[in-house]
Amino acid sequence: MEFVLMERLWADSSGQDSYDPYTCAVNNALFLECLDIAGPRTLGNSLSDSVAYNMSGSAGDLNKNFYAVLALEGLLNMTGENVTSHFGGDVFCNGKVVGDGAVNAYDIATLMWYQFKFEPYDQLPNDPSTVETIQGRHDTGYRCGIGETRRMWQLAMGEDYCHSGQNAAMLGYDSQRRLSQTMVPERSILSANLFEAYRSEPVRPKFRQLEAPVASATVDARETRTPSARRSIINSEDMLRHVNAMRTMDVDVAEWGVVEGYGRWIRMRAPGVQVAMELYLTGISVDNPVHLSLQGVPAKNCTVCKPTDEDPRNVVIAFARRSEYEEDYTKSVSMSEQVLCANIVPAAVQSSVMLGNTIALRQQPPSRACGFDIFVWIPSLPAPGVHVSQKASPYSFSARRLAAVGAESPLMPVTTGCDRDIGVLAGSSAMDGFRGQIQRASSCTRYGFTQPEVIKAVQQLKCEAVSCNANAPRYSEVVGRSFHLFASSGLESAYTDSLQMLTTTPRQQGANG
Repeated sequence: MEFVLMERLWADSSGQDSYDPYTCAVNNALFLECLDIAGPRTLGNSLSDSVAYNMSGSAGDLNKNFYAVLALEGLLNMTGENVTSHFGGDVFCNGKVVGDGAVNAYDIATLMWYQFKFEPYDQLPNDPSTVETIQGRHDTGYRCGIGETRRMWQLAMGEDYCHSGQNAAMLGYDSQRRLSQTMVPERSILSANLFEAYRSEPVRPKFRQLEAPVASATVDARETRTPSARRSIINSEDMLRHVNAMRTMDVDVAEWGVVEGYGRWIRMRAPGVQVAMELYLTGISVDNPVHLSLQGVPAKNCTVCKPTDEDPRNVVIAFARRSEYEEDYTKSVSMSEQVLCANIVPAAVQSSVMLGNTIALRQQPPSRACGFDIFVWIPSLPAPGVHVSQKASPYSFSARRLAAVGAESPLMPVTTGCDRDIGVLAGSSAMDGFRGQIQRASSCTRYGFTQPEVIKAVQQLKCEAVSCNANAPRYSEVVGRSFHLFASSGLESAYTDSLQMLTTTPRQQGANG
């Protein structure tokens, strides 16, 4: 039941770009606060300060990350009794262990890690009723209906994990973040149907609506420096932040390859290792869940690299561990070390990796997380249900859909987002085994990889007499790259027939044997 509620709340929050589905449910039934069992700071303090900052590239070079497999160097303090925060965050808020004030990919990931006994959760009791998780925030229900977006809340959390919500004084909190007794509304009585609180009209205290627009300068900040120019500066700034603040995620977004007339690949890379992550994209949104593609990484500067076994009119999400495709790193580790990497699985609803403008992924077991990059295919001729800002007319249906989920669109001023281009919005976050990571400024697509003078022709592979798709992954690779034993999300069974069809088809007439 918890998993079903989490997925439903995640989907509805993504569709509205608001945590109201969760906060209003808590306002109706306080015990639903217990669904918020995790956040970006879960498993925090598993790494030492020096290791965490070295992993994120203090020298300013994003491409050379030789700490890309956490377990290799014995740096992880994420086993057994050494873990300080299986649930909630690594800092106390008002003397309590609390989640991040939302139901998102981190809660689903943590529940799955415990359910399937992934290290370090394998040390916890099998009986969930005996497992102590979080003690709950006191302000969640009072955030219902105040006009706060997901990005606003996550950015506030990134600066202070114990943040009490917008206009806390108006909502009835004193300086110690305690709820004033005079503002406590009468709670609705929970019926036998657990979804009733989720559906019910929230009970609202007086003066709860924000009286003035929330300043958007921080939400709409945009990163203009190059990755190499900003990396060391960001690390220095992070070292000076308060212990309650998260580190800067600093996602680099780059055009990776362009297939004329069909679309382009965008690579998204964050320094260090992300155990779980939730990215809010600008310039793109989908109405239907997107599954995680298991195709190999497209070649850099490729021009004939349409998605493998996918409709090029749809959004395609693939991944690549840096140990799989970066030559400098691959040469420095042995095959046995590469095998240590965790499996990368979707963390959104119904075993999907993207819904609306939100991408969600997790690694399992978290104790073997590796550095990886995300590759997103953006179609030039989007299928119905795929909304691309650059293809949307002002005030069109696609423009309105983009605005509804929080992706920047032609409905919005060009000073926000990435001027209709693809990017990762401020407020995106990741669990990193240290203090969590928050995207403090939107990162827009850069074009250093695909300038015309550096594009190289891709050599076409010739099939043998048997027709083939040279890029189709083997079934064993499908299972090995993405799933862990006993932790399947069900996608591998969907590939059996299609992969067999792609790798072996009837011989062509007149072919040489």
